Amino acid sequence: MKFKQLALAVGILLVLAACSEEKAAKPADPVMESRKDVEEALPILDVTIDGREQPTIRGGYSWSFFDEKDNASATIEAESLSPLELAENQKAPKVNGETTIDLHFNKQPDSCYVQIWDSEGVARGPFDDIVLGESSGKMVYQIIAEWEQGTATYIFSLTLE
Repeated sequence: MKFKQLALAVGILLVLAACSEEKAAKPADPVMESRKDVEEALPILDVTIDGREQPTIRGGYSWSFFDEKDNASATIEAESLSPLELAENQKAPKVNGETTIDLHFNKQPDSCYVQIWDSEGVARGPFDDIVLGESSGKMVYQIIAEWEQGTATYIFSLTLE
């Protein structure tokens, strides 16, 4: 009886030791090693309001790339908070129907559209351009842009007068 218990205990110890060695020997995830490079490759959106720069917040994205280390295609998908949550503490400059807003991507997207979120969390759109003057108060603008490599979203806020 004692021999069976001893054999069982030794068997369990061997299994545990093998599992811990396997975890220690496992290489780092190559996609995570490349993530920084992909984030740097994502296009940048610059927004100017009457010639003044308005910071944007990058939302979720899906981006494909060729991983030379693995000699294979890879895709990274990143989720984010809702546009309202992302822009909650962002300054929202006051604008009116005469305000000029320009969007400049460092890499021109294949397509781009705009959704507008009000403080109640109601989205309007999609629109082909920035729409001003339909309501008043703080509005959150979500720019959704698409390229051959994937899609990225950008968020900024305005206060409509």
